[in-house]
Amino acid sequence: IRRVAGKAWVERQNDVFDGVSVTAAFIFAIAVMGSVPGQFASAPLFALGVFALGTAIIAIMIALTFFLFLRAGANRSLALGLLAGFRNLGVVMAAIGATLAAIAWFYFAAVQFPIYLFPVLLGPLARRFTEKR
Repeated sequence: IRRVAGKAWVERQNDVFDGVSVTAAFIFAIAVMGSVPGQFASAPLFALGVFALGTAIIAIMIALTFFLFLRAGANRSLALGLLAGFRNLGVVMAAIGATLAAIAWFYFAAVQFPIYLFPVLLGPLARRFTEKR
């Protein structure tokens, strides 16, 4: 798009691109979350356990990667941690598709919550690292 329309035009359309991205993420989330209410209603403790497991795995991956790469600087280390914690499950699920059991799809839906929440929760930490520069 930059080659055809130019960098200045793309920068002026930033809000449009943000809106399209948010809309696409919203549609994706609705599609993925279809089984969540039913699962919570039929087996709430199991559903909470899956959610807790997914959240713990993400938190451990973020923390482990953060500390392993801390020498590269806190900002980079935190960014790498987030990338490691949020490895692209969507691509994996799309590639494997129909061969997965229903519980795998439920796990995928459950971990969407921490994937969207962790960046918000870690925002103050990231700002603190940025301020120290």
